[in-house]
Amino acid sequence: TLLAHALISLAPAGEVQNRLVQTLFEAYFIQNLDLTQAAQLETLARQAGLSPDLIDQALHDTECHQQIAQADQHARDIGV
Repeated sequence: TLLAHALISLAPAGEVQNRLVQTLFEAYFIQNLDLTQAAQLETLARQAGLSPDLIDQALHDTECHQQIAQADQHARDIGV
């Protein structure tokens, strides 16, 4: 989802970002959780170690969301 990608994009590169990706992967594919719900994503991001401020920014920053949507569209346009 756009919000999950925003969390990943804003997470500090390295251990925290890797832990978030793993947490989201397990939540979706193993626990069958709904990653379209902001409250669920917030809980998972906290479990992965993201700060409340960063989580809030990722979930509510429309500029960040636009950048991610543009990157997604670009990837689709080039066949990724």
